[in-house]
Order: sequence, then structure tokens, then C-alpha cells
Amino acid sequence: ATGAITGIKDAEKDRKLARLEKKLQDKSIQLVYLQQQFDKVRAHHEEHLQRVRQSNTQEQVQDISDGFSFSVYFRTGRSDIDPTLLPHIRDLAGLIQGLPDIKVMLEAHADKRGNKAYNRKLSEARADAVQSILIKAGLDGNRIRTHAYGESRARVVDSDLEGLVFDRRVDIHLTTETEA
Repeated sequence: ATGAITGIKDAEKDRKLARLEKKLQDKSIQLVYLQQQFDKVRAHHEEHLQRVRQSNTQEQVQDISDGFSFSVYFRTGRSDIDPTLLPHIRDLAGLIQGLPDIKVMLEAHADKRGNKAYNRKLSEARADAVQSILIKAGLDGNRIRTHAYGESRARVVDSDLEGLVFDRRVDIHLTTETEA
């Protein structure tokens, strides 16, 4: 009789254990399903967030390139950059280094004194000097375009000796255009 009772209790325990294992299996299946749903929702939200980030980055890049211009001024007949400007040029390179859509256009100028050939060479040397600093600061040279205008775009009249400094410059423009 004791064996029969023990057998019945064991059989009951086995059935109870089987029911619990079945519930556990059902819950595990539900958990896997919920995990899959959660992963899909997370992937969807991550994709959406990435699109928002991309859109914001593109808008920021456009805003930066639309509103930025910086000029480096030179002494008469010189193409060396004033040492006080070097950190600013390096900082600019560092700022745009992580924004691969931004390109740099350098427009180099000279005042009207001297002959055209000399002024053209001088403006080329000025553009090269600024380009060299940008590249040394880590900016890829393929992102930089230079234009040397010599005196052809001078804005100051010859008689304004103090104003001639404004024609001895390299203008740095940021752009998103591939052909700057």
C-alpha cells in the first residue's frame, strides 16, 4: 500500500513537473518572440535615429559651409604666415577634419604693386603656405582647392597704401561643392 501511495505521489509529481516544464517551454517561446519583436523595434528606432543624425549632420555641414570665410593677411612681398595665425588655421583644420563633406577653397591675392607675373607667383606661394599648414594639421590635401589670382581681383586703389594690406591675402572658404 505504501508503495502504491508513493507511486501515486511520484506520478503526480511527474505530471506536475511535466506541466511546469510545458509552462516554462511556452514562456521561453514567448520570451524569444518578445525579444525578436524588441530587436525589430530597436533596429527600427536606431535606423530612424541614424537618419535624423545624418540629416542633422548634413544641415550642420551646409550651415558651416554657407557661413564661413576666413582671411589670412600677408606683409608686402611675403608668403610666410604670421605665427599668431597658425593655431587658428590648425584649429580650422581640426574642426572640419571630421566633416568629410566639407571642402576648402583657398583664393590667394596680391596687391597691384609689382608686375603681374610676380604677383601671380606670390599669390600662388601664399596659397601654398596656407594649404601646407592645413595639410600638416591633418586635413586631406584632396579636400583643398587653390586659386591664385595675383592682382587681378585687387579691390584697393594704388594710392591707398594702408588699404593695400586687404589685397595681400588668402581667403579660406568652406564649401560642400566637389569642384571648388
